[in-house]
Amino acid sequence: MRIGICDDNPQDCLALKNILSELRPQDEVDWYTESSALLNAIREGKQFFCLFLDILMPGVNGIELIPQIEDALGGHPVYFVFVTSSRDYAVEAFAFRAVHYLIKPVSRDGVVEALRRLPIQPDRRPGITVRTGSASRFLFLDEIAVCESSDHAIRIRLNSGECIFAGRMTMDSLWQQLGDDFVRLSRGLVVNMNYIETMDAKSCLLRDGRKILLSRGNLRQIRDAYDNYSFSRLIARGRD
Repeated sequence: MRIGICDDNPQDCLALKNILSELRPQDEVDWYTESSALLNAIREGKQFFCLFLDILMPGVNGIELIPQIEDALGGHPVYFVFVTSSRDYAVEAFAFRAVHYLIKPVSRDGVVEALRRLPIQPDRRPGITVRTGSASRFLFLDEIAVCESSDHAIRIRLNSGECIFAGRMTMDSLWQQLGDDFVRLSRGLVVNMNYIETMDAKSCLLRDGRKILLSRGNLRQIRDAYDNYSFSRLIARGRD
């Protein structure tokens, strides 16, 4: 999931980002010092599960920003946490269905409480947003089959057979956003383990018929990851 921060004070943004990254290392945390930058990111395709908004910002304040955010998201659900140095806006903030209201300087305990109030659902389909040319596109992780380095870009092949070229992204940064169902077979190749047909001691066969030699330097990690994945799938089928 992606969490966003909008605060005109860069130091406050960074402090909150560090706390969120510690508490939610599996999530991506983006921060913006201008409300217009956040709105532009949303309009270009970024989707946020939760937004931490400073109320006292120049121009459009955090409360005034909410209707514009909801309009830009086009009905996609998002939860708001307000961050401010004043308690004067608490009643107005909760009128906008804010899940929490944090007073600066933001404490770790305060952020823990804010996250506790979020209706984070374990069955929510995780995904990532990738830039494709001048636009952005949201992809669910379970629809991604293979990610490969190709001509200074990342080629993402979906289970449907569609291929997407993601610019402004390295394989390392993409790898950090993918979940436990993915394995890095080599420096330039990441595969959804559901797309692996078979795996032996030194290679694996993908569903598209390609035989891939496993990276010798990471052979043990690859084998362990695939064995753990296969075992978890067997357990899940047993429960069904």
